Parts: sequence; C-alpha cells; structure tokens
Amino acid sequence: MKTRIFSLFVALMSIFSSASTTNAQIVQQCGHDHVTTQWWAQNPKSRHDYELSVKKIKASIFSKTEFNHVGKRNARITIPVVFHILHLNHLENISDAQIIDQIRILNRDYQKQNADTSQIVAAFKDKIGDVDFEFQLAGIDPNGSCTNGIIRHYTPKTTWNSSRLEDFTYTCRLINT
Repeated sequence: MKTRIFSLFVALMSIFSSASTTNAQIVQQCGHDHVTTQWWAQNPKSRHDYELSVKKIKASIFSKTEFNHVGKRNARITIPVVFHILHLNHLENISDAQIIDQIRILNRDYQKQNADTSQIVAAFKDKIGDVDFEFQLAGIDPNGSCTNGIIRHYTPKTTWNSSRLEDFTYTCRLINT
C-alpha cells in the first residue's frame, strides 16, 4: 500500500509540475515547488522514499540497457503510464481512444516523428532528436495485478489549484480509495 501511495505521489507531482493556469492578463506559475515543499514538510520520510525510488528507477534502466560501441542504447526504453481520470460522468470522462491517441502523440513527438520538425528554427535543429524511449499504457499495477493503464475516479470536485497542498492530498485520497 505504501508503494502504491508513493507511486501516486510521484505521478501527481509530475502532473502538477506540468500544470499552469493562464489568463489573458494574469499568469499563475506552477505550484509544484510549493506543494512539494509542503508535502515533504508534513511527510518527512516521503522525500527519502522519493529519492530511493528515483535511484531504483535509474539503476533498473541502466541494468536492462545494453549500449553499442558508440555509447548508444541498443533498445528503446519503455515507460509504463497510468492515466487517472477524475470525472463527473460528463465530457471530462474522456474515452479510452483519446487516451490511447495521447500515448501515440507523446511517442511521435518524443521520437522526432511529428510533422512540424521541419519548422524548427535552424539554431535548434541539432538540439532535437529521438530520445530512445516510448510511453505505453501500464499492464501491471504496483501490486502485480493486471491493469489497462486507465483508472477512472468519480468526484464531485470540479476545480483544483496546483499550488494548494489540500487539493493534492484530496486527489491522493480519491485515487487510493
């Protein structure tokens, strides 16, 4: 159960770190640092667990990766992904097809296969590349059970503030029930 909660924490931190709210006049910065600092202050062991988890993931990647004579990986790394859909049984309860398409789009973009690569400014053309990893919907959950990588959670809550620890902990409780 601790592994599941911790995995959820890492996943939500990733989601919150990519979130920002914009308005025509006002830009609200991402609350990731603020929420993370609050979370670790209230859960001191979680930072240590987080750092251990990152080390394990890195070690796992390198132990399963073979490199060729020029230092490039011989095989693409697969990153299992779980989508947690928070919904009110309306349009926000997106279809499996939309999620699968998003995985396709992520892979296309991270593998430098998107059509707009020809529009990249010349100064940055040598900075882009295929990153040698791909996203895939998870097939096994942290407890070893089968999953399709899509988990749906009904909630009456309609707004979240990424800089509020209360919203983060509400989401953690929702996903872990």
